[in-house]
Amino acid sequence: MHRIDGAGHVGHMFVAEDVATSRPPTEVTDSWLNAVQEEIAAFIEWSGLVLDKAANNQLLNALTSGLSINGGSFGFLKLPEWLGGFMVQWGYASCAPDTATTFSFNVPFSTVFGMIPTWNRTIYPGASNWNPIGGAALSVTQGRVWNTGGLGTESVFWVAIGK
Repeated sequence: MHRIDGAGHVGHMFVAEDVATSRPPTEVTDSWLNAVQEEIAAFIEWSGLVLDKAANNQLLNALTSGLSINGGSFGFLKLPEWLGGFMVQWGYASCAPDTATTFSFNVPFSTVFGMIPTWNRTIYPGASNWNPIGGAALSVTQGRVWNTGGLGTESVFWVAIGK
């Protein structure tokens, strides 16, 4: 690809005609249009799509192909393979005092890099602290959270990252 280089460009940028100064508009050249067309077509084809004259959403489809989003309390965001195929999942599990809870991820990972536990910090009347919590990914399909305090049940929120 290259920046516009047709007659009338200013610093390789398009300009409109200015009658007052006799400045002509930028000439849009066949070489520039072909370069832009081939850059876009190459990306669409690289994404696995076949060019279709009747479809005017092919670039959008190529950019979003493989992107999956499921929001809510238990959700995930999976990026397309051309962006690395990374996936972030989130959810929560209820965990009684001095116990661990095993749960299934929303969507199985092919590789899980790790899991970060957080929690809805519960302040217990008369207590000066809160329950220590933790968590880890056990496998590509399961995680575990734990509540090592004796103050009460916690909703342990978690975020897991992988592919």
